[in-house]
Amino acid sequence: MDQNGKLSFAEFNQKLLKYISNSVHCDAQEKDIISRFKKLVEQRDACLAQLHKKKELELVYSEDIKGLQQQHAKAVEVLEGIEKKCNLLALEQLSIDGAQLPLKESTEQNKPQGSTDPSHQMNEMLLNRFLRKYCNLYVQFNACGSGIRVLSLADNQYYEFCLNDTTNVAELREHIWSNLAASSGHLNSWESLL
Repeated sequence: MDQNGKLSFAEFNQKLLKYISNSVHCDAQEKDIISRFKKLVEQRDACLAQLHKKKELELVYSEDIKGLQQQHAKAVEVLEGIEKKCNLLALEQLSIDGAQLPLKESTEQNKPQGSTDPSHQMNEMLLNRFLRKYCNLYVQFNACGSGIRVLSLADNQYYEFCLNDTTNVAELREHIWSNLAASSGHLNSWESLL
């Protein structure tokens, strides 16, 4: 460059070549940036599509969950109704079975006065209901209160225990446990009754 600020031809040519080389390099960088930008746009579109699908699935699942909760509530109501009916039928069958059992004359003579008390019968019904629900057992008391007859629903067998024959509670407990514990699904509940 001379004193007047003018470029010589050689300098101009050199700057022009430098500008062209820089331009080629910038074009390559621009193409790389554009290709990266296109890839980012494609990734964004794919993520948006996945997010849209997830939201649709969440809506479907939430509707399914609500439907299942309603079905569960209805099923629980139906099962509770069936359980109540079964309990009533079982009590009715138990009373029919008790009425059909022949009573011995000796037990009728030794029958205490208070055994027909409604509270006594209610206690027996509550005990039977508890045993049936938790221990799968039915219990019948004989008229004089000295014996127990137990029906195990697990193996459909009767077991009879005479309360007067045993001298101590531990022996009676062991006898009842050995016969009935295997048929009870709730052994602790049954043991706590003894």
